[in-house]
Amino acid sequence: VTLTQDIGVSSVMPNTPSACDYLIAPRPSDVGLRTLTVTNGTLTVEPGTTVRFAEGGGLRIGTNASLQAVGTPGARIRFEGAAPIKGYGRGIFLEPDSLASAVSYADFAYLGREDIGTYRFWNGAISGLQGGGLRLT
Repeated sequence: VTLTQDIGVSSVMPNTPSACDYLIAPRPSDVGLRTLTVTNGTLTVEPGTTVRFAEGGGLRIGTNASLQAVGTPGARIRFEGAAPIKGYGRGIFLEPDSLASAVSYADFAYLGREDIGTYRFWNGAISGLQGGGLRLT
C-alpha cells in the first residue's frame, strides 16, 4: 500500500504477504520535506510489517500522536529506504508534543539524512524531540 496522505486518526499497519507492506511516498509536489504526519491518534505497526520510505520521505509523529511499533523476536518490524542507499529516506521523527511511543524488535536501514537546515534535528533513522518519551528496545 502506498501512503501519500497524512494520518489524522488512529490507524493500524497490518502485516501482509507482500515484501513491502507500506511505502511512505508523499506527493511529488511536496518539495523539500516530503513527509507524512500522524496527528491526534496512534499509528500501530504490527509485528512482521515492512515499511519503506521513498527518496527523502519520512514519517512524523506529531501533535497528540504516538507510534506503537512492537515486533517480536520471530516477526521483527522493518523500516527501510526504498533503495539500498545510505540516507535514502528520512525515517521517523517525533515532535516535542507527541505522546509516549514504543519501538521494539525493529530494524532500520538506509534511513537518516544529514540536514543542516530547518530540519537539522531529523538526522537519524529515528530521531526528534520525544515530548512524551520513546521506549526503544
